[in-house]
Amino acid sequence: MLLDHFEHCLEPGPNGLLDVRALPTHGGVYLIVDRERRPVLLAHGENLRRVVVNRLAAPAPDQKSRRTNLSEIAGSVYWRGTFSRFETALVHWRIVRLHDPRGYRESIGFGPSWFLRVRAEERLPRFTAVRELRDDGARYAGPFHSRRSADAWVQMLEDIFDLCRYYDILEQVPNGQPCAYYEMGKCPAPCDGSIPMSAYADMIANAWAFTVGDREPGLSRLSALMQSAAGRLEFEKAAALRQSIERAESLFKRPDNKYIGDVSTCRWLIIQRAGPARRTHEHTLIKPFVVHCGAIVEGEPISLAQADSVVPRWIEDYGEQPVPAVNTRDEQIARSELLWLVGKFLFQEDRAPGLFLRFDRLPDVDELGADIRRRFGSASLPESDEAETQPN
Repeated sequence: MLLDHFEHCLEPGPNGLLDVRALPTHGGVYLIVDRERRPVLLAHGENLRRVVVNRLAAPAPDQKSRRTNLSEIAGSVYWRGTFSRFETALVHWRIVRLHDPRGYRESIGFGPSWFLRVRAEERLPRFTAVRELRDDGARYAGPFHSRRSADAWVQMLEDIFDLCRYYDILEQVPNGQPCAYYEMGKCPAPCDGSIPMSAYADMIANAWAFTVGDREPGLSRLSALMQSAAGRLEFEKAAALRQSIERAESLFKRPDNKYIGDVSTCRWLIIQRAGPARRTHEHTLIKPFVVHCGAIVEGEPISLAQADSVVPRWIEDYGEQPVPAVNTRDEQIARSELLWLVGKFLFQEDRAPGLFLRFDRLPDVDELGADIRRRFGSASLPESDEAETQPN
């Protein structure tokens, strides 16, 4: 039941009115119901009192508004508190997808992120940009900020590893007609059997390794080809290879591409505020969220003063936890969407709340503790990030 997802309820007082002063000023997800407990508005914000006051305020007599006058129909307000924009978005996503399984994506306020899918064992392997993960034996890399970013990466792989650009021709193997890239020496023509598909699958595997971090072999190969072409006075070919190297390096430098990794092995440690902002470390609470392959584990809040002793246990306890099995298509979709949510904040860079850290790139324990204290030692609260869903 929808109401079971909320921890608190504000009921009308003896005068029949809601005393919204009883609502907290921190973030959370709230549900306004009518007097028969029917859902009216499911929404979230980073200051529950302010957003509920705004939604229940009656419009001025001379003011035209498309919004429903909720002050006339609101019966009670249910809410669940949060203390970071990440947790607010996470809790809202969980509740709204259960409440409105058909239309919830219009209201979650994020997504999609994009991924590259490839399966070298397929008869005709290729890299494709997709929005959702599937339990289909393929490998997925990401997240990418947009479809355009993912497509640009595929074009770079085709350029560096001489992959087939025309899949419709490759589908005719071994009777395909080699394209102009074969004539330019930029494709080994697996389409007509010039190389076996097993060798082409090895090329795909090398491009995958390059994508998820092993980039030196691919760039070294291009550099060697460039020098060889220059030594043969093939300056036009050498210049084209130089352009390929420069395009690759420019993609590496793009901020939104620095999070790309193997989705099956990338594990994120996300640390968020877990209580109201305080001026002392003893009273400032933080909370870990660990995301692995679209599954999420939430840890218990601790005080900032405990970070030095507890964070090493987080790393040990969460670093090797197995990913729960995916049993349904809905669970696959949910894992994709959770990675969209993580991607939303990753791509905000320094504007993202809290800390987002890959386990394989964690600093040493002392440095990590110092980073946590710097990030959460301030008494400032995140800026508002509000969204809402009006139930049908």
